Amino acid sequence: MQSNACRRTFQDRIFTAHVAAVTAVVLILSGLGAFLASAGTAKTQPTVHLNVAAPVVPTVVATPAPKPRPAAPKPVAAVAAPHAVVHVQPAAVRTVPVHYSPPVATGSETKTALIIGVGDPVGAQALPGADADARNEQAALLKDGFPAGNIQMLIDSQATRSNILAGLHSLISRTARNGTAVFAVSTHSSNTSFRTYEGNRIQRDEVASLLGQVPGRLLAIFAVCFADSYNIPGVTGPNHVAVFSSAGGEETWENSAGSDFIRAFVLEAMLDHKAANSSVEAAFTYADHEMLANGSGHPSINDQVPGNFIL
Repeated sequence: MQSNACRRTFQDRIFTAHVAAVTAVVLILSGLGAFLASAGTAKTQPTVHLNVAAPVVPTVVATPAPKPRPAAPKPVAAVAAPHAVVHVQPAAVRTVPVHYSPPVATGSETKTALIIGVGDPVGAQALPGADADARNEQAALLKDGFPAGNIQMLIDSQATRSNILAGLHSLISRTARNGTAVFAVSTHSSNTSFRTYEGNRIQRDEVASLLGQVPGRLLAIFAVCFADSYNIPGVTGPNHVAVFSSAGGEETWENSAGSDFIRAFVLEAMLDHKAANSSVEAAFTYADHEMLANGSGHPSINDQVPGNFIL
């Protein structure tokens, strides 16, 4: 019985030692957990900033260096503003300034004429009315007392550039200072030149330069397209009357009987006596009325002859 008690006592001791060891381990582990927990808490604690007064540093205010005084501005030389270049389209081609020399010769004939009609030009559309214009003009001049020999006719193949220019020089040399000269042309034309039979051109300035030298009084008749483009000094001037079958930007109407303007101005007004009197001005007034009534163009006249121009 005693041995079993001893045995129980030994076992009790062993059990007690085990319990103590386990308890110690539990305590150690608990302490370790508390330590670790406190360490984690320390990591998450907010940082506390202590308000420690910073050392006072004396402020040094630097005085800026004085700025240099600006130099007095230099006087600016006066420069003229450039002139603005304004391109102005002239109201009509006639405004182009042209200067011509005075007449170089004086003839003895008091009634002279140069009549040009190009109805069948080489390399261009036929103008059968141009020949009819020339014939009607010739008939009117003969009726008004122009000698047949004084009327130079250049029709179709005769109306070359060289012949026309020679005819203009002849008109200058044949006409007396107290005489009356007539120049008439019917052909293809632009604003600046008209066509000769062989296909050359005569510039309007060439015509104006020579007509400006014709002595005495001058009647110039342009039955061409854009006719009023020839309304320039030389063609016009003192003791000159010039008539134009159309406006500067307008074609001239015609058929085989002639241009509308020459039919009214010459055939009807002069030859058929439909004008108010026998003057050039009355003939033009009649033609102008007829053309406007028929809607066939806008003829014009530049008259610098005192009183009425009688052929």
